[in-house]
Amino acid sequence: MDNETLESALSTLIAAANEGDTRAQYELGERYRTGDGVEKDRKRASSWYEVAARNGNANAAYRLGVGRLSKSKNALGQFNAVGWLKLAAEARHTEAQLCLGWCFQRGIGVESDHVQAVDYYELAAAAGSAPAQYNLGQCYQSGIGLAQSDKKAREYFEFAAVQGFAKAQLNLGKYYAEGLGVGQDSDQAMHWYREAAKQGNAKAQFNLALMLMGAVAIEQSDTEALGWLKLAAEQDYPQAQMLLATAYQRGLGVTPDKEIALEWLQRAADGGYAKAQYRLARMLATEQIENKGSLGNAHELFLAAANSGYAKAQYRLGKQVFEPKQLTAREALRWLKRSAKGNHVAGQYFLAACYSKGIGTEVDRQAAYQWFSIAARNGYTKAKELSRKLERSLPPEVVAEAALEVVRFFDKQSMKLK
Repeated sequence: MDNETLESALSTLIAAANEGDTRAQYELGERYRTGDGVEKDRKRASSWYEVAARNGNANAAYRLGVGRLSKSKNALGQFNAVGWLKLAAEARHTEAQLCLGWCFQRGIGVESDHVQAVDYYELAAAAGSAPAQYNLGQCYQSGIGLAQSDKKAREYFEFAAVQGFAKAQLNLGKYYAEGLGVGQDSDQAMHWYREAAKQGNAKAQFNLALMLMGAVAIEQSDTEALGWLKLAAEQDYPQAQMLLATAYQRGLGVTPDKEIALEWLQRAADGGYAKAQYRLARMLATEQIENKGSLGNAHELFLAAANSGYAKAQYRLGKQVFEPKQLTAREALRWLKRSAKGNHVAGQYFLAACYSKGIGTEVDRQAAYQWFSIAARNGYTKAKELSRKLERSLPPEVVAEAALEVVRFFDKQSMKLK
């Protein structure tokens, strides 16, 4: 269109809007929002949206609600935005219903209400919204606002997956891979992982690569697996970067190349992946690789991994309690405690030894018995006899109190697995 035609069309639209045509009012809001035929102007866009919304235009009410929700920095602004979304939802605006479900689930602009969130998700899902079907699947998966059900979760993930929703395809792949709410089916798992992977979902690319590399009983294809692994790694998916490093280190589907392996390992470590930081630190500490200055310091990498909660790194630092280097004995003991609480079995055994002999701390026979007992229950053979020996020398009430702490410890571990 030439300028004269555009100006004429705009004048006609403005005239219709001024005469109360809600479609024209909404269209003007859209034009000012996107800069279609006019200069972008958010204030004018919002003004026309509000005029149209007050006249009953659901699309305008939705645009107004979403726009104000994204810009609001306080509860009052969010509350106002939710009001417009409710107006749109009452007119059966599917995206508004979806957005309201999200608001009620997270307590944005309203008090958190999971039952209300599910109600809105169900309305949008019934209208065919794939994101709403996915969110509803997640609610069933975790028991949010309704009874937990793997079967119902799988059903809603499938509704969204067949519409091409990548996150749902990923979850559906997992459900078929693990037999959740449906019979275990590796072919179906691969199919849905591949569908999500083709859309660029890094986790799906990684999971598909694992299956192709023989993590489950299916036909192997290391070459295809490597292709998906690279795609996930290039998106900075750390597990993929770590596995790709291993592939180049061991020559799995590729010609072995230690330099490329190290590059991917470092990239994962630089991204904050604790397992990669720990492996790189060990390689530096044992001089398996030459530090050319860009790899960092082994101790600093151990600390980074330990601070991220990686129990193996915490244990490695904790062992300095017996031979202090970069850490004092007391500092090392703190890391040993953290590894033990993270259920690192050797950490539990050596922490008990420290309490038993007063290394880095005062002698505490009750604590020693408690941690020897935990290590023994975790299968650490040497801890069993030491636990029995201490039990015979402690008063019954001390043994009972320590035994109760052991039960509490494993109860906490069980809760973490749920």
